[in-house]
Amino acid sequence: MLNKFALTILVITGSTFGVGFWVEDTIALLETGQGAAHAVALFALSGANLASFVLMVWLSVVKPRGLTPWGRPQRSGGADVANHIR
Repeated sequence: MLNKFALTILVITGSTFGVGFWVEDTIALLETGQGAAHAVALFALSGANLASFVLMVWLSVVKPRGLTPWGRPQRSGGADVANHIR
């Protein structure tokens, strides 16, 4: 869970400050006829950003290490579960 949190902070910060500025720089360079290398790097960073978000969603859904201690208790059936959740 902490790994996913750290990855989330890293990706959001990188997207905001890294990719955001690269978009502006690449547009300015492409208007002057340059910047093809920047455009390729921008697409690579965007792909890595998207892959990171997909990984975080996958970790949230699959939970490869099982439920965290803060997760809901396992359902065993009966009225016990309803009373335990309240």
